[in-house]
Amino acid sequence: MEQENKQNDLVKNHTIKKIDFKHYLSTYEKIQEMLHDEISISLKQEGIDYVKKLKRNFFITIAISIWATFYYSWIIFIPLYAFSFSYLYRSQTWKKLTPAQIENVTKTLINKEYNKQLNNYRKEVSLINYIPDGLKYEALELITCTGNNYYNAETMLIGKAFKLNADGIINVTLNSTSSTRVSGRTGEKGYITSSIDTTVYLQGMAIKLLN
Repeated sequence: MEQENKQNDLVKNHTIKKIDFKHYLSTYEKIQEMLHDEISISLKQEGIDYVKKLKRNFFITIAISIWATFYYSWIIFIPLYAFSFSYLYRSQTWKKLTPAQIENVTKTLINKEYNKQLNNYRKEVSLINYIPDGLKYEALELITCTGNNYYNAETMLIGKAFKLNADGIINVTLNSTSSTRVSGRTGEKGYITSSIDTTVYLQGMAIKLLN
């Protein structure tokens, strides 16, 4: 009877709960769709800032070229003068951001929002190293991650669970390996240095609770 009560308490008190994913955006595509207006505004501002940077570089370079004229020679002035006007020309003829610039701005905003979503999910999701008796769930996927420390490995594990819209991760196992690297040189002034590399392995079953 006592053993049965303990099992009932375990099922009743385990930390896994149903997570409402209506409040989460777990994919880059969904986040990009939500941030469409913000991304457009940021891209416009990036263009303005880029033109300002070109003009600022023009004034700085032309000032240096004039200064070089008095203290050095016209030989230095001519290439600096031409270089400065290349900034001015680019600022006047610039029309749009390059694909690389657009991608950089977009990724920065999406990653910022994704990390915010992931941190909120991290506060809700539970990782346990056993399978609670009587827990009704659907197994989504066995996920495995590695990192150079526990926190990094756990973050990647939670990230994978987040993309699966998992309510929790059960039967989590932890393993780690360490290796020592030695380097240096021999001789009278020789030296030896060593460093330890650690790899942490985390594995668990991402699950969805059944109603």
